[in-house]
Amino acid sequence: LRHLAALRPGTLTTTAASAKAGLRAIARRWLALDDEIKSHDAHLERLVRRRSPALVEAHGIGVGTAAEMLVLVGDNPGRVHSEAALAKLCGVCPVPASSGKTDRRRLNRSGDRQANAALHRAVVVRMRAHEALLQGLVGGVPWNRLRPGRVPLHHAGASLLPFKANADRRHRIPKQRHRVTNWAEYDAALRQRGSLTVWFSEQAVAAWAAEPRTTRGGRPCYSDLAITTALTLRAVFRLALRQTEGLIGSVLQLLGLDLAVPDHSTLSRRAETLAVPRRASGSGGGPVHLLVDSTGLRLCGPGEWLEEKHGTKRRRSWRVLHLATDADTGRIVASALTGKDADDGSQVGPLLDRVDGSVASFTGDGAYDRDDVYAEVAARHPDADVIVPPRSSAVPSATAETAPTRRDAHLRSIAGRGRMGWQKASGYNWRALVEADIARWKCVIGGGLRSQTDGRQATEVAIAAGLLNRMLELGRPEYVRIA
Repeated sequence: LRHLAALRPGTLTTTAASAKAGLRAIARRWLALDDEIKSHDAHLERLVRRRSPALVEAHGIGVGTAAEMLVLVGDNPGRVHSEAALAKLCGVCPVPASSGKTDRRRLNRSGDRQANAALHRAVVVRMRAHEALLQGLVGGVPWNRLRPGRVPLHHAGASLLPFKANADRRHRIPKQRHRVTNWAEYDAALRQRGSLTVWFSEQAVAAWAAEPRTTRGGRPCYSDLAITTALTLRAVFRLALRQTEGLIGSVLQLLGLDLAVPDHSTLSRRAETLAVPRRASGSGGGPVHLLVDSTGLRLCGPGEWLEEKHGTKRRRSWRVLHLATDADTGRIVASALTGKDADDGSQVGPLLDRVDGSVASFTGDGAYDRDDVYAEVAARHPDADVIVPPRSSAVPSATAETAPTRRDAHLRSIAGRGRMGWQKASGYNWRALVEADIARWKCVIGGGLRSQTDGRQATEVAIAAGLLNRMLELGRPEYVRIA
């Protein structure tokens, strides 16, 4: 730049002379601004060191960072009275976002963003260079969580999240490949799921009308079998109640059956108190290996065109669907529908009460790492194994040496094998089957609820679970890993 600033373009009669004149002007301007910046930096450093020399001498805090913090304190002299007030002013304190029994936090997007960036630079520098602080953060347990006499079970340098263990080399890990060994049968089962072949057995025709009442009150016209059949066809083809009434009438007409057709009002009213029959949940009479998870189902509301034209009049709401799947058969053996404020761990007891027979193991994600979950499983099935990944900050219990719990056994296995090794040894990876059931639910049934009341929504969920189990009984793929 100094060579360019010293150029002598001469008379501006050629292109080269004009280029030299432009380069000389730019270089001289850059040098002048550089000298001005250095002068300001030196003046700023003298002011900062005169005002707060200890802050500049601290590790990882430069003159610019210290100046940003001094400006923040000077502009807000009455607001910085504690560490919590400073954190709120800088926008680094978490904002509570809890709902019901769920305790969660979210990032703070407010505050002085320049001071926030200055604190971020200081933290990054201290984490990269300060050895003691680096060991404390990577150890797996924060300093304020580390109790006397207890050591973290995560070795230094290990990833706190198991799915990030191979993030730096995941692109070189080939995906697993599998081959379906019963493709002919599975292909036929997939085609049969979309078949429109409908027939009524003699028992179904005889049981279409309701039985006479033995108590006082009016007699219903249709049996629970008739209402269940209509609502099942509604779930398969995603129809409204009036269209379901028309479908049932056309099917009965094509089959030549002289049966009454339940109207849409009757279907809606009977769905509130309908008792949907459940099949036995056991796999061949043996204990069940339960896989649990939850997902959200939105409630039907105004359409997109109505929202665009008139605006949304209410907040979008949804319900939480909790599923329990048999790991051996893939069938949904229990389901529960709750509000959006209910957490996953609170529904372990109701799900276990809906399971017929004994339970061999209970597998869930990190949301079920709670003491009440272990207590619910132990109260109903004392011999069942609870396979739940402990949190990254988990520590052994006070009786880990004398009377270790199941959670202590998981922590000991993670300390010896690592997170990925524990997943393979404990069979936690089988939890992908319940994720597959949720994906099948969203693809076949849909991601929302058509009913409006709690009773009708519970009936809709029970019929949908039985429908997916019937489709699964038509045929499942049997595959082997080839790569």
